Amino acid sequence: MQIKNFICQNPQFDHAFIRCKLSKYDILNNIPWQAFDIHSMASLKFLQVRGSLLIKDNVSDMSLSNIIRFCGMEDKRVNHNALEDTKLTAECFARIVYGKKLLREFDEYEIPEYLK
Repeated sequence: MQIKNFICQNPQFDHAFIRCKLSKYDILNNIPWQAFDIHSMASLKFLQVRGSLLIKDNVSDMSLSNIIRFCGMEDKRVNHNALEDTKLTAECFARIVYGKKLLREFDEYEIPEYLK
């Protein structure tokens, strides 16, 4: 079976949520997974680029909105939308890890030099 990767803000929550739904509907739960926490990845890259972590009131302020801005895009979301959040997270992952764009719908936003 091919390994599945979760890329999200809080992978433990998302994986637990999926496991709960699989159990609820009596679906075989044999999904292997690895987690990539976009919050931690963006925080590390921010530290490398800016020399400090993004902190507000003594806690991390690396929200998805701030990650989106750090990746050179505009956060146009008004409400939480899982599909939109997933696309934005994938685009941010590609920009942070590979220094490349992933999805055409975000082509209008150039990748900041510090991510290339």
